[in-house]
Amino acid sequence: MPEVSIIMPIYNGEKHLDQCFSSILAQTFADWELIAVDDGSTDSSGEISDRYGRQDPRVKVIHQPNGGLVAAVKTGAEAASAPYLMFVDMDDWYQPDQVARMHELIVSSDADCVNGTYTKYLPDGTTSVPVPLEERVYEKQDIEEKILYPFFEINADIYRYWSAPRWDKIYRTELVREVCSERSAGLLYGEDLDFCLRYLAKCRRVMTYPVRGYCYRVQESSMAHGYTEKMLVSYEKMLEAIRRVAEEQNRPFAAAPAFEDLGYLNMLFELDHEPMEASERRKIRRMLKDKLHNKHIFKKMLLKKDFPGKDLLQKIYRKIRG
Repeated sequence: MPEVSIIMPIYNGEKHLDQCFSSILAQTFADWELIAVDDGSTDSSGEISDRYGRQDPRVKVIHQPNGGLVAAVKTGAEAASAPYLMFVDMDDWYQPDQVARMHELIVSSDADCVNGTYTKYLPDGTTSVPVPLEERVYEKQDIEEKILYPFFEINADIYRYWSAPRWDKIYRTELVREVCSERSAGLLYGEDLDFCLRYLAKCRRVMTYPVRGYCYRVQESSMAHGYTEKMLVSYEKMLEAIRRVAEEQNRPFAAAPAFEDLGYLNMLFELDHEPMEASERRKIRRMLKDKLHNKHIFKKMLLKKDFPGKDLLQKIYRKIRG
């Protein structure tokens, strides 16, 4: 039995799959299995995955009808045979020592999860480290007070001591399976956050460590280019899912208004990037502003949040402020 199972959900990822697969095969830690879940791809992703499966017996390929990311994650977790589990997205890749370092940390700390960090690779060739975590161990009470409490009851900010992505961590497989059994397959946006909140609630000890072995590729197509109705629908489904998590964990979600406003504010900023008639833009802008709980949040977000056009809006705000 391998020590680490790596789950790679795949849907139409042919452009970068070779780099992702190759980075796993190049790991300095050899005792792993890779479970590639081809979730109904219509491009050559399935054939590419099968080629790597034939090349290395540690690569196991599962083909299934398209069911979405949550369904693909669940399939991978059910097929995992190792005590520890990691994720990799099909567009991303690992540094050669990523599995070795993460495995060493979770074993030595006896934690239920180790949160590393990641390097973000932008389309223009620049890089950044969005969540520079410190080395720290959190016991059950600390998890509640330092990570979960601030999210649910203060300002919905999980990035202070933790990160929301699923793929910059190593987990205990049995806990991942428990989380997967609780989730709805219909969640499109915020899947990582839903997973993160559910998993943390089950942990007795977690660790953060500034290892940057995960390489996250920001796709040009995934960058904010404008508001769409689908974006709003997906965001509101995610809000519903997080409320459900709060109810299931018996937590008063006092931070819900702040959390909701973050999304609506992003959509307001992104609205200017969408080509449409001026009258339609005004109509949508009024609708989104009406949804804001805190009508003065604009000032706060100008000062601390990244979004398209932030620099210009800050200059305008400073000029108005005088």
